[in-house]
Amino acid sequence: TEGNDTDHHDQQGNYQNQVGVAQSDLYKTVQRIHNFKLQNELNRSGPRRDMPRERGNRLISLTLNFKSTATASKERYRYCEGVFEPISRRSQHPTKFQRAAAQCFFESDLTGYNTVFPPAGLYRQMSAPPGRDRGLTFHKRLLILSALLAPLCASCRRQSPPAEIQRDGLAEEKAAAKPGYAGSLSCKRCHDREYVKWMNSHHALAEVPFDPKKHGPAFEPGQTVRHGKRESVVGKKAGKYAVITEGADGKVTPFTPLRVIGKSPLWQAVVPGERGRYQVMALSYDPHKHEWFDVYGDEDRRPHEWGFWANRGMTWNSMCGSCHTTDFHKNYDSETDTYDTKFFELGIGCEGCHGPYKDHAMRMEAEGKTGAGGSSDVAVSWPPKSFLEKRPEGQPAISGKERTRLDVILDTCGSCHARRVDLTGRFRPGDKFLDHYRPVIPDESDVYYEDGQVHEEDYEYTSFISSRMHDMGVRCIHCHDPHTSKLRAQDNDLCLGCHQGKIDPVTHSHHDVAQAGGKCANCHMPLTTYMQRHPRRDHGFTIPDPTLTRDYDIPNACNRCHTDKKTGWAVEWTERWYGKRMNRHTQRRARALAEARRAKDGADEDLTALLAVENSKFWRSAALGLSGPWLQRNPGLQKVLFDSLADED
Repeated sequence: TEGNDTDHHDQQGNYQNQVGVAQSDLYKTVQRIHNFKLQNELNRSGPRRDMPRERGNRLISLTLNFKSTATASKERYRYCEGVFEPISRRSQHPTKFQRAAAQCFFESDLTGYNTVFPPAGLYRQMSAPPGRDRGLTFHKRLLILSALLAPLCASCRRQSPPAEIQRDGLAEEKAAAKPGYAGSLSCKRCHDREYVKWMNSHHALAEVPFDPKKHGPAFEPGQTVRHGKRESVVGKKAGKYAVITEGADGKVTPFTPLRVIGKSPLWQAVVPGERGRYQVMALSYDPHKHEWFDVYGDEDRRPHEWGFWANRGMTWNSMCGSCHTTDFHKNYDSETDTYDTKFFELGIGCEGCHGPYKDHAMRMEAEGKTGAGGSSDVAVSWPPKSFLEKRPEGQPAISGKERTRLDVILDTCGSCHARRVDLTGRFRPGDKFLDHYRPVIPDESDVYYEDGQVHEEDYEYTSFISSRMHDMGVRCIHCHDPHTSKLRAQDNDLCLGCHQGKIDPVTHSHHDVAQAGGKCANCHMPLTTYMQRHPRRDHGFTIPDPTLTRDYDIPNACNRCHTDKKTGWAVEWTERWYGKRMNRHTQRRARALAEARRAKDGADEDLTALLAVENSKFWRSAALGLSGPWLQRNPGLQKVLFDSLADED
């Protein structure tokens, strides 16, 4: 590889690269315009520092010079910490671009849960036959996008730098004026009922100090654990509980847990690393089965790989800490490549969701207003009365001030429960999600399926805001108790809290409601298991459609359950049961996006037709994101794009 320029650093910000690979003797990758100034030195000199976040949009051109197309076609490449390196086909995140001569993954040192991003720049038209019109060339796309984004870039450049990087003492003055945190125990005196519900929740126990009494039995008796092609030992070493396994240097070393992430269904140990880093071990413990396992299964990640547990892909400071602690500050020093990470409280404490309340606690204490029976600002009725009232078709059940209040709560949940790029590192409860994060939505990559179903580890928020449930006013706390994190009701009783009198589960599902096929969630919220032991439900509330499986390999809930049946069987039964009802807007939308992803002839007309009727801002954004190859030659798409620039969302 060849390239030049400076190191990568990270100052409370993150980035997402989108890289495209075209087939030729000289492969060129071109970085799309984004909010970060990023200059890359491409070499094989080993791990690089974290990325800088600076205001303004810049274009970066990267060149990969492969020795031959034959070699390139046999390997996939991933971008991580300034290095393009080949990775084997056993990756946890395979793509479907089988005809591309080289396939690339982008991996980055990101805050929160943004570990791996398949590049959106692997455009479908790159697999088109030679001679086919592939839409806009890069330079033409650049001219259009540069014209559109120039005012935004200028605006960004005019803004003052973030407070963290000002050197005139203002940062210290502002820090002293920030609201303080009191700690969850300070809430208990007045809010005892909520505190008791919270104290054993997944939020409260998101991360805890290692406790020999609680966690020690996981190491007893000592045992050898085989994972991939390796063997590790869990037990005691020099009187301390330890995991004895390969470190970043490839040497077998005992690692003593300092903290533990998770309550159920698995525990992950956090161990000290170098230069202020903490590393999260891939070798994890299942407390239900009393069993150790590797969260990457048989992938057998090696010490030279970015995603190996002791390397940056599993660094707690940049990958986990922000969503497993309260009042988290990463404090990465780019000059020394060190972390001085601080947090107020382990786990998601009361103030992790409600914001800093030290002043409130002190005022209540001073005024003698402490005592049981404090009020809660997250109360909702159950079942939600507004959802049971009759209203015109398509009219949201919740709107106005109540919707605004609930959106504040939704954005707070989304700050952790989303696959997103952290733009500021400064989100606090009460802020707007989109003022601080750029959510990952369906695009040219395989992060999501075209109908909105999760494909990779996408969490809940983005899927949820894509759903009709969200459009109608449903919010997290309608289904989940915010303090226990548990569902307000079980199985179909939860759904019928709003849908009673509207849907008969027996006639609607054509299944026995006592069996798996009669459960609403199994059809509309299918399960995907992550980390080998953690099943999570899709929050897109999609409609199973076997015809999308037949035509575009989009999975359907019918065949997820009936694994012994073919897709044609599922198509036959859905047509028999639901008939013309399957020909719905969501199906047409998924087909339009699927055609655009594949750069099919006429896909631009499908996108134009979709954008003319699509009301969801989420799905309009996804459709516009896929319109790039046709912008120059389709005036209709150009108009929609320009009109969208004036939209406040």
